[in-house]
Amino acid sequence: MNSIFFNDLQLTENSHRSTVIPPQVPRYWVFSHFTITGATGNALRVQLFAKLRKLNVDISSTIYSWKYRLQFCEGPALLDIDCFFFQRESDVIVDINLLSGDRWTWHRLKADVNNDVSIPRLISSPLKTAGFVSERLRRGEFADSDFQWLSDDIPVEWWLPYLKSKDLNIVRQSMEKLCLLKYAGHNSEIEKWKALNPASFIEREIQKHALKIAHIRSLM
Repeated sequence: MNSIFFNDLQLTENSHRSTVIPPQVPRYWVFSHFTITGATGNALRVQLFAKLRKLNVDISSTIYSWKYRLQFCEGPALLDIDCFFFQRESDVIVDINLLSGDRWTWHRLKADVNNDVSIPRLISSPLKTAGFVSERLRRGEFADSDFQWLSDDIPVEWWLPYLKSKDLNIVRQSMEKLCLLKYAGHNSEIEKWKALNPASFIEREIQKHALKIAHIRSLM
């Protein structure tokens, strides 16, 4: 784990500021399979971050100078990514490493960043809701374990109970599904997420869809 070498990285008093140039590569650092090089740290950072933002990747700073946390979601996939900039003798290198999340989605994102041939997106949900799940939903029984078996053939109201899930990734997907289905009803969970002061990437994503639902409702 590269985390054991963090003592070689420079801490900043303000996580939103960084030194003029990135730190040197720490001793014994092991690079990931996804690196990008450039002439200077600032130029490479501006170019890379502009591309990442176009791909809807969330970027946040950390207490370490020139280290960033990247987060991305697509369908059920939720990626958490480390991003380190290092100064070498003749260039700057950025090391981008997946910490957690679906590897197929990660490979797609890397291809988009590199302007490679796009990797097709796998179908992430069944074409039809599993029969045993539909029966439970008809009885008003909702379980997080059933979520992966849901498809677009269920009534839109059946997505609403999942807004109360303790799994925020399920809440995010449910809110996005309601948004895509142009749900225009009133729901206390949607109102709660509209008014929330989000503290994390996934909370911001949930609120984004909640606000879109409110906008759809305002046009009715």
